[in-house]
Amino acid sequence: MAYLFTSESIISFFVLILLEVVVGIDNVIFVSIIMNRLPDEKQQKNARLF
Repeated sequence: MAYLFTSESIISFFVLILLEVVVGIDNVIFVSIIMNRLPDEKQQKNARLF
């Protein structure tokens, strides 16, 4: 259990958190670009809801 609290594992944990945040933001940007390319306002509204 002590190996969980080494400096190497704590740094790895924070790097993993940082990567998850970056990928999450990237996904939000990608989805918003795709939704804005939909042809009319009704389809854009439906895409935001589902």
